Amino acid sequence: MGFICQDCGKDFGNNKEWFEDHRKAHWYDSKYELKVVIKKPQRVTLNRIKREIVSGKIRVWMDYDGYICFENASNKEMFSVNPYYDMVGNKIEVE
Repeated sequence: MGFICQDCGKDFGNNKEWFEDHRKAHWYDSKYELKVVIKKPQRVTLNRIKREIVSGKIRVWMDYDGYICFENASNKEMFSVNPYYDMVGNKIEVE
């Protein structure tokens, strides 16, 4: 007498413990479905950034320390960056 899976036909011989574990795995596979969502990252271009600024979705300004600040208009999330070049084109030394 041996243990054979009714779903996939795998033979476990006389090992009842492995057979029961295998049957539990089939039960979990049938009960829970794994849903996978693949999102393609959006491509960011200068024209896209320009459109977002012109439409008012992104606000951009320079603060008193010389940092360039970006703010999302919808959720008020903000971040700032230190520029590498000044308005004339001279490279700024990063500390």
